[in-house]
Amino acid sequence: AIMSRLGYTPDDLSYLGDDDLYNFQGVANPHLVAKIRKGERVLDVGSGLGIDSFLALRDCCGNVVADANAGDENVATDGALVVGVDLAESEVKHATKRGIERGYSVPNRLRFLRGDVETLEEAFGKANVPMGNEFDVCISNGAFCLVTDKEKAFRNVFKVLKSGGRM
Repeated sequence: AIMSRLGYTPDDLSYLGDDDLYNFQGVANPHLVAKIRKGERVLDVGSGLGIDSFLALRDCCGNVVADANAGDENVATDGALVVGVDLAESEVKHATKRGIERGYSVPNRLRFLRGDVETLEEAFGKANVPMGNEFDVCISNGAFCLVTDKEKAFRNVFKVLKSGGRM
C-alpha cells in the first residue's frame, strides 16, 4: 500500500511481485522524476534490497531480463546497465541473489556493490567499474539523508554522470 501512495504504478507492483514487494525500504519514488529510458545506464545510490534497481533495469532494458550473449564482460558495453551501491554487505548480497533468481544478467546488466557514495571511487575500483562519465542518471530513495558529507557525495555522483546526466 505504501508504494502505491508514493506513486508506484500497478504495473510496477506487478513487475516486482510478492517476493520482492515486501522488501521495499524507500521513502519516495525516484522513478517519477528520473524518467529512465531504454539503453540508459543507471546508478542507484543506497540500493538496499534492489527494488528500485529492478524497476530501473526494466525501464532501461525493456522487458529483457537476461542477455545470453553478454559473455564474461565486467560491465555491459552496449548500453543498458544498472549499478546499485549500498553500505550494507547483507543487502548487497540479498539484492544480487534476488537479481539472479529473477533471471537478470548479473553482473553484465545489473550489479550491486558494497560501498559508500562518499568514497564511490573505492567501491567502483574494487568492482572494476569505470569511474568517469559512465551513467545517464542517478537515482536514490532516501540514502542522501544519511550521508555525512553531502558535498563530497554529490561531487562523486557528478563525476560518474555523463555530461547532461540526470539526478
